[in-house]
Order: sequence, then structure tokens, then C-alpha cells
Amino acid sequence: MKPCAIWTVLLLSAFAPVGQAQDAARTELVVAPRGDSLPPLDSHFLGFSYEKSKLASPFFTGTNEPLIALFQQLGSGVLRIGANAVDKTHWNLSGPGLTAGEIAPSDVDRLAKFGQRTGWKIYYGLNFASNTPQNLVSEAVYAARVLGDRLEGFELGNEPDLYSRNGLRPPSFAYADFRREWETYAAAIRAALPSAVLIGPSTTTGVDNFNRPFSQDEAARVALLTHHYYRGDGQSPGSTVELLLGGDPHLEKMLADLGTNAKGIPGGFRLAEANSFYNGGAPGVSNAFAAALWSLDFLFQNALQGSRGVNFHGGNGPGSNGGVPDEHAGGGYTPIADDGKGNVVSVRPVYYGMALFGRAAHGKLLDVQLQNPVPGLAAYAVKSAGGGLLLVLINKSRSQAVQVLVHADHVVSKARSLGLTAPALESASGYALGGAPIEKSGDWAGHFAPVAVKADGLPIDVPAASAVLVETE
Repeated sequence: MKPCAIWTVLLLSAFAPVGQAQDAARTELVVAPRGDSLPPLDSHFLGFSYEKSKLASPFFTGTNEPLIALFQQLGSGVLRIGANAVDKTHWNLSGPGLTAGEIAPSDVDRLAKFGQRTGWKIYYGLNFASNTPQNLVSEAVYAARVLGDRLEGFELGNEPDLYSRNGLRPPSFAYADFRREWETYAAAIRAALPSAVLIGPSTTTGVDNFNRPFSQDEAARVALLTHHYYRGDGQSPGSTVELLLGGDPHLEKMLADLGTNAKGIPGGFRLAEANSFYNGGAPGVSNAFAAALWSLDFLFQNALQGSRGVNFHGGNGPGSNGGVPDEHAGGGYTPIADDGKGNVVSVRPVYYGMALFGRAAHGKLLDVQLQNPVPGLAAYAVKSAGGGLLLVLINKSRSQAVQVLVHADHVVSKARSLGLTAPALESASGYALGGAPIEKSGDWAGHFAPVAVKADGLPIDVPAASAVLVETE
């Protein structure tokens, strides 16, 4: 098989069989190599974010087999421990562990074993808002020793641009105050751990205030620029399926601005905490199938803007969502739902989007251009190491099916597809990847379906409210 340069994809917007395409509206999708230098995609792009208080429960352990299996299903990603609870959780070197409000050596030991079992890297958050340099360094030294090569970086605090609003600092608290404190802690860590990797600043408001000056002032001291993203407030009546799937008109600029800020920083930028709607999510939206299609689309949008990855925030149980009541956490955005006692109870929609992305994120992103776009349809393409095509089609329409006829300018010997489906966008159950659910045990019995290679191309059906991954050889 020779490497492919350009694919032309004919989209037939109709419910009729491919053979009746002459009666359907038509548009073309051209897939070609990109002229930029975006890094290749791999499973490191995927990540989870959890409140640090989650370490006070038997969740991230070396024996939590269902959770380990669910992480492994996604490949080798990055687990971020931090969020709002990090600045309310204190290190106790002599503590017994599994104690609310504090972190002890045994809590870090369990996390280390979880990292070893899953093969995932870890961003480890340290208390910035209510700590001392001595205590912060004590925890950092212990975590660095125990986590070893699983540790990818230390994050100091969480959302410092909101400290004055959240009562963690006086109303006069400004970037200059944050920078002075941050450099004190950074210097203390580096004195004890000269090779320590620091990331940050974990901001959440506009990228112009704390994030931009931090990237300019601390580029030589950090390995990765981090920021947070949510589409809106989960408790707002305007946080609907239509808002989520309709796209954020500000997202592309925000990501582009972060890319500009991150120039000169070795690891670029990453959304180290993100999800659909903050305050635990919007009931009936964040925990519905629409969130699966959104997360899949969101990941590709990030990749196309040069982001190095996304950590989807989650968790259930007391304190797992930064103080959000459990009823919102349980019905909200978490990719993996648990009972707050260490047990996985279900696999949620965002995880399904991550799972399909993880199977497509193996190679170089290609350029995709739609002419006369089909409403609700998004398309992304990756060139695999073997030269084949990994094409992801996302149909966000409630009722309009799309039929795709893929024409390649190279010889296609084999093709197969993997569908992501549910009864409807609002469905709270009935999700399937490759025809089967992803079980809370981490087991998955789904499979790819063969696609007939015909003289005029590859016919692909994309039902309403679904997504499909097509692989060619």
C-alpha cells in the first residue's frame, strides 16, 4: 500500500441507500496533508482531572481493578490531581491516611501503585493558597520519590485568578501578588528537588490576565502552560444540549491565544481541567449522550489548535467536585461515576467520546475541508504511521442521517468502521461503542465492522446522533 496524499469524500445527506444517491443533496469533503507542524497524536493527549480530596478515599489504588481497566482502555494518558480541593487539603507527614482534609504518605503510596498499574503519568497538585514553603516542600519531596517516573509535573494551586472571588485572598489580590508567592514556592521546591518539573498556572478566566503574564515571566521555569475550560454554568437554564453541541464561538480564539502564550514553553499548553458545564454539569445534558459527541468533537478541536491534551474533570462522592453537592456530581459530567467509596458504578458519556478519540489518535492530523457542509456534521482525519486513513465523522443532528461515500486516490485493500451510538442525544443509557457498552468493570465486547471496498469508494452510514471511526489500509 502506498502512502496517501489526498482523499475526496462524497457526503450524501439522505436516508436513502447509497444506490439512490442521485436523489440526495451532495457535498464534498477533501482531506489533505496539513502545512503546519502539529505534533502527532497519541493517547497522552487524553487525561482525567480529579479533586485532590479524592486521594482520601480508596479510589486510586493498585487493586481497584475496574478503574485500572477503564484507564487502560484509553491507553497511557495523564491523571491530574488537584482542582479546588487542592488548596483546602493539607499535607500531614505523620497522618494515618484516608482522612478528609489532609494528605498523608499512605495516600500518595496508593496513587503511585495506581500509576504503575495503569501506565499513566500524573500531574500532582500542591496546596498554594494555605500552606508554608516547608510543608509544601515536604510533600513534594515525598511525592517525587514515591511516584518516580509516573510524576510528570507539580502544579502549584488551582485557579489563582479566582482566589479573591473565592475568599482565598483579599479583594486586592492581583497577578503581581500571585507571581511573588509562586516564585517563593517554586524556589523552595527547586532547592530541594533541582530537577522538579513545574506546570501552571491552572487559570480559568480569560487568558489575558494571569495566564499571559505568567507565560512571559515564568517560561524558563515551567514545562507546560495550563488553563481550564467549561462551556457555561451547569445550574443555568440556558445550559442545554443545543448550546453544548452548537459550538462555542470563543473556543478557537481562546486556544489560539493559549498557543501564543505558550511559545517558548517546552511542553506547549494543555487544558488540564475541562468539561461541559461547571458546577458539576447540567442535568440531562452533561450526563446524556450529547456529551459523548461533544467530548469527541472538543478533543479534535483542541488538537487542531495545537493543544497538547485535555484532562476531563470528574469524580463522585463527598468533595469530589470542589464542594458541589453530590446530587449534581452524580448526575453530572464525570466520565467515570463512582460511589465515593472507591467503587466504579457506571461509565458516562464523556468517557465514550474519549474512547473513540483514543482509537483515532494515532498519527498526524490531516486537513479537512467541507464544501456546502451538512448541518451538524463534523469530520476529522488522521494519517496513521502505516499511511492509512483514520476518519472520524460526528453527526450531531437529532434526526438527519448522513451517508458517506469515501473516495481514496490510493489503493484501499481493507476498511472497517466503529460506531458510537445511543437511542437519542438526551439518552442517559443505552450507549454502545462498536455495538456493545463499556462495562463498569472495564470490559468491552465491541468490535469493528468490515466496510465493503467498492469500485466507486467506501460507503459509510452515519445515523443521526452518532459518530463513526473509519480505518483504511
